[in-house]
Amino acid sequence: MKSINIFVILMSIFCFNALNAQCLTDAHSNVWNDGWVSCQTSPNPNTVRGTGHWLLYDLGDPYFLDDTQIWNANEAGNTDRGMQDVVIDYSMNGNTWIELGTYQLAEAPGTNDYMGVVGPDFAGIKAQYVLVTVLTTWGDPCAGLAEIKFGVAETMRSEVNLTTILQGTYDISLGNMRTSMGSLIPLSQPYNVAPYNYAGTELLASVPANMVDWVLVEVREGTPNQSVSRGTRTIDTQAAILQNDGSIVAYDGTPLAFDLVVGASYHFCVRHRNHLDVMTATDLTTQATMTYDFTTGLTQAFGTEQLTMLSTGQYAMFSGDFTMDGIIQTTDFDLWKLEPALIDVYLSTDGNLDGVVQVTDFDSWFPNKAKLGSVEVGF
Repeated sequence: MKSINIFVILMSIFCFNALNAQCLTDAHSNVWNDGWVSCQTSPNPNTVRGTGHWLLYDLGDPYFLDDTQIWNANEAGNTDRGMQDVVIDYSMNGNTWIELGTYQLAEAPGTNDYMGVVGPDFAGIKAQYVLVTVLTTWGDPCAGLAEIKFGVAETMRSEVNLTTILQGTYDISLGNMRTSMGSLIPLSQPYNVAPYNYAGTELLASVPANMVDWVLVEVREGTPNQSVSRGTRTIDTQAAILQNDGSIVAYDGTPLAFDLVVGASYHFCVRHRNHLDVMTATDLTTQATMTYDFTTGLTQAFGTEQLTMLSTGQYAMFSGDFTMDGIIQTTDFDLWKLEPALIDVYLSTDGNLDGVVQVTDFDSWFPNKAKLGSVEVGF
């Protein structure tokens, strides 16, 4: 992959150094203040790492990281302060951490023409924060590092054309989904609440005539798991418009588009506030235009029977997940039963999306009442 480089000036809560890390060439000096050193341990931002020496990089914005080059502590006579064994974690938000791996760094030579060593390859992983935790040094109780250069992977803007059907609102006589809610649909995206907690600012000027509802589309990197816990990680999210023909477009009516790494592959997850969420069964390699249709077969969604077949032979997302927890069960009925007769509302208990909570919504839930979503649609 082609890449550009980000040079990060070393900073830490442990100490204040003159900000003169040598970033103009690939050679490093051997003076004491041309780097970072910690002689006092502190609680790690990743709590599972405990207390110790660590170095946190905030890149300012999320980047698709690529290869790295590392210059270890290179002060003449004190190269034993250099990091030997380290564990590297990365994060999008500085709170949820994923381990990249454990690595051993060579001791620096202490000369003024030090060229550093090849560091770990992030292989296009998207992150804003990189955390280096020191496990051992080359002998000194203090820990030091001169510099890390991060490569940034080449990206392209990709149109992502997804198609899905919501079972609850599909009308066989129309051959499309109904657009019954109309003006009940909020102009602002509705996924800013738990469990989604999406902070996007998507805002409609008016509700399009062919709009069924808002959906949430997530870009996922990683390899999905069939059980236990999610294997993919959300790296980008957009609230989008589901149209009555099943197509999903951006809030302004243009094709849905994401910036993705050239040559990389991604899964896409579609969420809806009262249907069982789905994720693409296969990954899609980045192209200018990427297309995926959930409606063409049972196995189009990742997991076991995550779609239901309509009488038309098409496949749709299961209706009835009123509690938005990835399981259709009695708790969804319990929520509906609290207020089973409401009109002109925009609520998750309106299973058929007609703006009315009534027995027809119970009817949409009942056939699906023991359906478990894939572990990959969890939060």
